[in-house]
This record gives sequence, structure tokens and C-alpha cells, in this order.
Amino acid sequence: MGLDIYLISPDQENLSKSDQGGIFIREGGQTKQISRSEWDIRYPGVEPTVFIEGKDRGEVFSTSLTHNLGLMAREAGLYGVMWHPEENGIITASDIIPHLEKGLITLVIEKERMKPYNPSNGWGSYDLLFSVTQEYLRAAHKFPEAKVEVCR
Repeated sequence: MGLDIYLISPDQENLSKSDQGGIFIREGGQTKQISRSEWDIRYPGVEPTVFIEGKDRGEVFSTSLTHNLGLMAREAGLYGVMWHPEENGIITASDIIPHLEKGLITLVIEKERMKPYNPSNGWGSYDLLFSVTQEYLRAAHKFPEAKVEVCR
């Protein structure tokens, strides 16, 4: 289990990569999409399940993080707003933008302080938290009116 983050904008056409259908795997504490050719290399002779995400809900962005990054996210000031946006007054993407920006600055400036929070089991990392936060911020700027939803 992990944290799934969604930006929902029913009025927008779903522009995510997975709109065309996708093959998703868990790797390194994150759900990631891979191509059919990559699947065939990894799992020869096994048919994947293709998942079409978000068409009915108007998802314009989705990502996931392992809960193993919760402590690092807390240290960077991101835990409350990413894991529990509803408890922090975050309804739309525009509400979370300043928090993600501040968290990214903290991650950059205090990178060495964050390293001890890398999960010892290898599921999740500083780099993962940093890249997911960057992607989330880009999507929030692109779809500021989208509703923020999470599944924990």
C-alpha cells in the first residue's frame, strides 16, 4: 500500500499517459508505467493486465508514493499537505502549490539532512520524493482548478 495522489478536473480532457491504456508495476516504492516492450523483456510469455486510468473521473494527474517516505516528507514539510490535504485546507491544486514549492526548496537546501530518512529496505528514496513532488507541482500549475484527492 502507498499514497495515491490525484488531480481531478472533470471539465478537462484526461491528458495523462495512461489515457491510452497502460501497464503498471510496483518498483522501488512507486507505481510506474512501463511499455509493452519493456514488459515483454521483463516477463516473457506472460500477458499483462492493461489498465485505463481516470477517463470517467477526469484525472489529469496521478502519482503514487510509498508510505516509507512519510518521515522524510514530514521533515521537508510535505507530509501533512500530501498525505492529508483535506486536514490542511487543501481542496484544489492551486491550494497546494505554495506548500509543494516550499517543500522542494527544503529538499534541495537540506538534502544531506534528508538522506538518513531514506528507507533501509530500498522502497522509496530522496530522489523519488523529490521527483514526485516536482511532477505534482508541475501538474498543479498546469491544472490549478483541479480537485486534489488522495487514497491512503
